[in-house]
Amino acid sequence: MEKKENKIGKKVGIILLIFFIVLLILFFTKILIMYGLESRVNHYAESSNYHIKTVTYLGDNITIAETYKKGEESLSLMRQIAEDDIRKITTYSNGNSANIYFDTNEDKVAILNTTEIPMTSKIQNYLHTENLGQFLLSVLRNSIRIEECNGKECYKIEGYFDNLLISGDNAKTIIYLEKSTGLPVRVLTGTEKTEEGEVSTFTDYWYEFDQVTASDLKEPDIYLYRVEE
Repeated sequence: MEKKENKIGKKVGIILLIFFIVLLILFFTKILIMYGLESRVNHYAESSNYHIKTVTYLGDNITIAETYKKGEESLSLMRQIAEDDIRKITTYSNGNSANIYFDTNEDKVAILNTTEIPMTSKIQNYLHTENLGQFLLSVLRNSIRIEECNGKECYKIEGYFDNLLISGDNAKTIIYLEKSTGLPVRVLTGTEKTEEGEVSTFTDYWYEFDQVTASDLKEPDIYLYRVEE
C-alpha cells in the first residue's frame, strides 16, 4: 500500500514538474518575443523621415491623422468627421515654431509662428515599460498569439501594461504588432460611454519610411485663411 502511494506521489510530482517546466518555457518565450519586438520598433523610432497615418474609430465618429516628417520639419493633418461636421487642423513645424491652420464648416483661421506646437503622430513603442519589474509583470499578465490584421502577420497581445495608453483599463486593451517590424497595426482600447451608449474604440496605423520630400511639407495657402493674432 505504501509503495503504491509512493508511486502515485512520484507521478503527481513528475506531472507538476512538467507543468512547471512548460510554464517556464512559455514565460521565457514571451520574454524573447517582447524583447525582439521592442528592439525592432526602436530602430524605426529613430527615423527622421517618415509618414504615419492613423484612423481612429469611436462609434460613428472618425478621426484621421497624418504626419509627414523630414529632419526637423513636419506637417501634420488631423480631420474629425462626425455626421455632417468636418473639422481639419493642419500644423507645419520647423522644430522651433509652428503655423496652425483650422478649417471648419464655418470658418478658416490661421495662427502663425506659435511656440506652442501641438502633439503630432510619432513612432510608438507600446511595449515600453519603466523598469525590469514592470516588464516582467507585463509579460506575466498578458496573452500573445499570432493573428492577421489589416493584411499583415501580427502578434495579438492582450492585457499588456502600457504607459502610452490613455484608457487606463489595460485588461481590455488589445494591441496588434507587426511581427517583422514591431510597429503597431491596430490598437483597441475597449469601450467608451457616449450618449448613444457604449461604443468600441480602436485605431489603425499605416507607415512609410524615407519617402517624404519637400513637396509633402507644403503649407496651405495663407491667403485663404483669416490670421488670428
